[in-house]
Amino acid sequence: MEQFPSDALALLLRGMGLLEKALNLSPTEEASSPLRHAFGRMLEAAEVASVALSRAPATVVSPRGDIAKHPPGRPNLIIFEFALQQVREAAVALSKGREEGGWEAFCREKLSLALLLLDLLGSEADGEDLPLLAAYTKPITRIMSEIDRLVRLPPEDIARCGRWSPAGRSPCASVASAG
Repeated sequence: MEQFPSDALALLLRGMGLLEKALNLSPTEEASSPLRHAFGRMLEAAEVASVALSRAPATVVSPRGDIAKHPPGRPNLIIFEFALQQVREAAVALSKGREEGGWEAFCREKLSLALLLLDLLGSEADGEDLPLLAAYTKPITRIMSEIDRLVRLPPEDIARCGRWSPAGRSPCASVASAG
C-alpha cells in the first residue's frame, strides 16, 4: 500500500462496492455478518490508504498537463494482471503435474479464480475490451473442461495421456475420441 496508494485505494473502493452489492442481496443476518465484517475491515484499510495518499509527496503530470499528487488508480489493470498470474501459475502446475500428481484441484482453483476475475471485468467492460476479455476466457474455459475430462478418466487412461506416441500425437486424443 505504501508504494502504490492510489492503486490500493482504487482496489479497496472497488471491493467495497462489490461487498455492498452482496450485502444488499444477503437474505439473512447470519449470511450478511461476515460480509459486514469484511466491509468494515476494507473501510479501515481504505482510510489508511487515503491518509497515505494525501501525505505522499510524489507529483505526476498528466498528458494534458494537469498536475496531480499521484497517478490515478487502475484497479482493472491490477485485476487483469492478477487473473493472468493465476493462469500462469496453473500452466506451470500443468506442465509439472504428471510427475508430481495432485495438480487437478490446484489448477482448477487458479483457473476458476482467473475466470471469475475476467468475468468481473467483463461485466463492466465496453467496446473493444469485451472481445479482448473473451479471447482470454475461451481458452481458459477449454483448459478447465479438459482437466475435468481427464479427472473423469480411469487412471490407466490418464497415465497414457502423459506419454507421447512416436508419431508425436498425444494418446489423450485417442482417449477423447474413444470416450
